[in-house]
Amino acid sequence: MPANFKIKTISLLLITTAAYIGCKKVEQVTVDIKSPKSSFKVTVTSGYPRFQLPSNTNYLDSVFYFQNSSETGADITYKWDFGDGSSSDQKNPPHAYTACGKYKVILTTSRSNKANDTSSVILSVILGQRELVLAQNINTSAINIVENSDNSYLLLGTSYDAKVYPYIYTTFLMKLDDNLKQKSLKALTSNIQLNSIIGSNDGNYIFTGTTSGKSTSNELIKMTGDGNLLWSKTIGTDNFTSAQQTPDNGFILTGTRIIKDQYNNEYPKSLIVKTDENGSTQWERFFGQDLVLESVSNIIIQNDGYFMAGVKRKDQGQSPGCSYCDSVCLVKLNTQGNIQQKSTTDWGLNTSGFGQVRVSKMVNGNYSVIAGNTRGLYIFSPAGILIDRKLLNYTAAYSTSTSDGDIVLLGTEYGNGFRSILTSYTQNGDYKWKVGIDGSTPVSGGTACCADSWPVTVNPLRNGGAIFLSNKVALVDYHYITTIIKVDKNGQLL
Repeated sequence: MPANFKIKTISLLLITTAAYIGCKKVEQVTVDIKSPKSSFKVTVTSGYPRFQLPSNTNYLDSVFYFQNSSETGADITYKWDFGDGSSSDQKNPPHAYTACGKYKVILTTSRSNKANDTSSVILSVILGQRELVLAQNINTSAINIVENSDNSYLLLGTSYDAKVYPYIYTTFLMKLDDNLKQKSLKALTSNIQLNSIIGSNDGNYIFTGTTSGKSTSNELIKMTGDGNLLWSKTIGTDNFTSAQQTPDNGFILTGTRIIKDQYNNEYPKSLIVKTDENGSTQWERFFGQDLVLESVSNIIIQNDGYFMAGVKRKDQGQSPGCSYCDSVCLVKLNTQGNIQQKSTTDWGLNTSGFGQVRVSKMVNGNYSVIAGNTRGLYIFSPAGILIDRKLLNYTAAYSTSTSDGDIVLLGTEYGNGFRSILTSYTQNGDYKWKVGIDGSTPVSGGTACCADSWPVTVNPLRNGGAIFLSNKVALVDYHYITTIIKVDKNGQLL
């Protein structure tokens, strides 16, 4: 859009002196030099056409193009101030910003360096869709991301060379600044394989996984952000998929334990383990005995205990293909792991694929529950009573509740392939907005469409909104890359 401008004039006082015999002649002449008109327009070229950018907005490290429409002439000069400490004297300069924020761009147009006019505009620079890859042909996949108190991030992921078989997987930790730019990268040794990460209260990080190279993720592991191992504790022979820190600085782990029927068929049942701050086991609750429960993926930590949701089968889990005998079961444990409250609601979602059940606590005290890769959203009271159920527009795989009070779901949109999509709902389950991954890939002469992507996780941001991770196929050489998007409470890209 055109920048504002104004026209000024400047008056110069010229004194000429003529000498005569016995006299002196002084002449005063006023000359008006008209200031040149200053004006310009701003245009952007987005590599992600799926997103509708607001006016005068572009992505981090992307180019703004300034089209100067000021007065021209041999005696006209231009001076650009981009608002970030840099400047230019070109007529039509391009410029990219290396940090997000708002910038006031000022163009000063001068005639003979004596009279000038200025025009200005405010630009916005946002993160948009950030894409991370370790190297060409290296498949890079995210696992989870932690937001630190200083607005930086620690990303946990895995990588392998797609052209070398058998694949050799490497777990890595990548430090990112507040603009999601890489600060450091630590590739862990091959014996360390991790599948979850949280920040701990002392500034370090807690993981589940293994340090012995085994396929079983039966260890609770503490490391620094630089990847230095502080300690690891082996917890039985079970598999754990997440850990959360408890008010006593200990940890509570979510995982599975395998049971077998009379035909030696294996069934994974949910397992909860509580440890102290050093990873030593204090108690466990196995849901394969008095209450058979499956697919518990996370826990809501409360002052008086722990709240979770999972799948309960009426036949005690011995018929996993049953499409009508599965129910959602909400369970509350006290701080010692004893069952205080449980409620069961039929939902008939055909959860034979053991889609993970995720629960989120909303600011009004109610709970939202989803079963992974289904289109059902269930809202329960604090007592576990079903309030409402909603049919979602898209399948949901991950969920969270934001500090703004909304339910945010990360799932998959199908059509011309498939792609990650983030949707938001009110606490009553009413649809608000959606943001999807842009599958475009820059190629010679333009962009190619449409790369498939799949959801990884979604987390609330400290200051409202959410951050979500996806893995995407790069259409140039078909390796995997990690995408990160941050949105505010209205679904606008940050």
